Amino acid sequence: MGGGETGNGPARQIVLQGEPNSGTNVGFNKLYLGGIGGASNTWDFSTGVLLNDADNVAEGDTALVTDGTDADKVFAPGDVILKHDSDTVVGTVKSVSANLITLTSGSGVAITDDDELMNASPMTIILGFEQ
Repeated sequence: MGGGETGNGPARQIVLQGEPNSGTNVGFNKLYLGGIGGASNTWDFSTGVLLNDADNVAEGDTALVTDGTDADKVFAPGDVILKHDSDTVVGTVKSVSANLITLTSGSGVAITDDDELMNASPMTIILGFEQ
């Protein structure tokens, strides 16, 4: 078994296939997941998605105009967005396009122009098994 994938964006799919009819415990296989965190084993989940609003975003706003990396390559509906320099929740994504993120409710915090937007859960691992 094996596989690897790098890059931005949702829906990176890897198929892992074992040998279901071999071994002493047929049907009970173990899968091990591992990750390498880059140089010095540090994880960098920066997105490159920046707020593009000279008037800034006030607490309670629902529309975030962005520039930099296309927001739809990084965020998906249901993602929780954080302000880059803290664990402060901005809001939950309702819809997203290349340069516009719409939140389900008003922003939980004021954001200034060129603040980077981060994903609260940048990695999701979904496992599905068949026999």
